[in-house]
Amino acid sequence: MSKDHQKAMEWNKKAFEYEKQGNIEEALRCIEQALRIQSGSEFFLLNKATILERAERYQEALQIYRQHHRDVPQSMNGLIGISRILKKLGRQEEARPFEEELQLRANPDTNPYTLIIDPAKGPLDAYMQKINMYMGMGRKTDATRFCLDYITKFGDNHWIYTALANIFLGEGSWGLALEYCDKALKVMPNFFGALLVKGNVFIQKKESGNAINCLETLLKQKNVPDRERAEAFSAMGAALIGSRRPKKALKNLDAALKLNPTMGAAWFMKGNALLNLGQTAKGMDALKKTLELDKSFAPIIDQMLREMNLRL
Repeated sequence: MSKDHQKAMEWNKKAFEYEKQGNIEEALRCIEQALRIQSGSEFFLLNKATILERAERYQEALQIYRQHHRDVPQSMNGLIGISRILKKLGRQEEARPFEEELQLRANPDTNPYTLIIDPAKGPLDAYMQKINMYMGMGRKTDATRFCLDYITKFGDNHWIYTALANIFLGEGSWGLALEYCDKALKVMPNFFGALLVKGNVFIQKKESGNAINCLETLLKQKNVPDRERAEAFSAMGAALIGSRRPKKALKNLDAALKLNPTMGAAWFMKGNALLNLGQTAKGMDALKKTLELDKSFAPIIDQMLREMNLRL
């Protein structure tokens, strides 16, 4: 044990002696001394939160636990502290997502911070499982951290670069999304995943011509999985609508729906294409089907129909 750590532990001991005596201010002064000696120590910081919590100074303790969870997300201590204090304050609904995450962490198969690498499959499979899990939880920062960790440890990989591109696409960071698509395509030329993301970036940027070029290159390939092929046909439909070619868009959207009949985005674009072709009744039916499959399209459908002076 270093001399600094020994001194810090002495201040920590004094802090809890004062805390037992009910002298909270002196206890906090002592724990602050420990933190000055060992700045950033998780042990002493959490002890400060414990002293505040025992003194029923819940908001101050909660602030420390929240900051700790942001700074060290892989640690469960912040999650436990946040959940416990929120329940003490009667804020059960606010505590629920933290409790749900604790349940995920308790199981190695669902803990996003646990990497179980199967020697037969290698590290990529384990990393992609965790990256996809994080994306499903809406934890894009943590998904990004895992991507970068893989690259640091194992080097370039087209799947990892494509995952990063997809993350940045979702955030509207088109420049970074394109940069990582190009890195993926440098590692694996014409990789279908990167071409799909790149096409979607160009669609968002309203660069229909560039999107169509990417997606045509993808769709010419033979070994693209059905899921990604369906998404590519759907994206092609969107790009063709953007370039005012609804008839050709409709053919691509029908191809997407043949592969995946429950794709809400393809039904939405099909409704859009049909309305542009003047086939109002069929277009409305396609939009109704969209809402049956995915109610998140309701606001954009309402807006589109208002602009066309139509109602479902």
